[in-house]
Amino acid sequence: GESAARRTSAWPTSWHSCMQRCVAYIPDAAPSLMPARFATTTKTTVTALDLLKQSKNSSVHVAQEEEAVLTAMQRMCEENVGSLVVRDAQERVVGFITQRDLMRAVVQRGQMLEHAQEPVGWNVQVATIMTPSKDLVYLSPTDTLEAARSLMAISGKRHVPVISGSTLLGVINPKDIARFLHLSTSGEQSAKTDYVSTVMPRKGMPLGTRLHTHAHSTTDVGNACALVSAVCNLPHPAKEATGGEDAFLLGPHMIGVADGVGSWWEGGVDPATYARAMMHAARNSCS
Repeated sequence: GESAARRTSAWPTSWHSCMQRCVAYIPDAAPSLMPARFATTTKTTVTALDLLKQSKNSSVHVAQEEEAVLTAMQRMCEENVGSLVVRDAQERVVGFITQRDLMRAVVQRGQMLEHAQEPVGWNVQVATIMTPSKDLVYLSPTDTLEAARSLMAISGKRHVPVISGSTLLGVINPKDIARFLHLSTSGEQSAKTDYVSTVMPRKGMPLGTRLHTHAHSTTDVGNACALVSAVCNLPHPAKEATGGEDAFLLGPHMIGVADGVGSWWEGGVDPATYARAMMHAARNSCS
């Protein structure tokens, strides 16, 4: 389209010609340049149950009300979750704790004794710091995605249980909503494609970054440089039958290659040598 033409016209001629031959996907390209597999449609109504089914961590993680705060902290770290459902001895849900609750326990309950290196008195029972069940907000399985977002925004709660009758089905958080919206618009991409096209161009703060102040003009924000990533098939002698190697060129000035190198390690090839060779091969094919 016209917008894509304006953007690519600023690229070096060699890179532009290379992209015409080997690029498979440019993240923000015009719709006409998008592969058909990304043109997905979403359901008219997305429910809380849909969000739970799509969640990467849909199981319910539990703490007992008599457990110590430190034990709950360790469980959250081990299971890589931000909240725990609290049960009593009869396995009834009696409350809910989040990372914020644990932090408040240390800061508000901890006391610094003379000559002490760390606060004491904060490692109390989970039951004393949890949000009791009577104060919890929750969703039903048929509540919509919009209802979930509104409930989080108005209540200030980032982790919301989904309850059907007297059964707790799971817990929804903002990452579940973001993941669902991403998958509903981007389709079934590989994890590598997702990471290279979405994360890598935005990873790593520039050296010398400072907080924005009103003294600085906001007009400079639009002048920031952007890294454009693309998925390309580069020549690989052992993969001719499958069309080459699904490596990633980071452009528009060929500053790097991103690709999995497990098979190269197994074959006794140094991944650094492999990446440099791919860079040279790509550069030569664009000349």
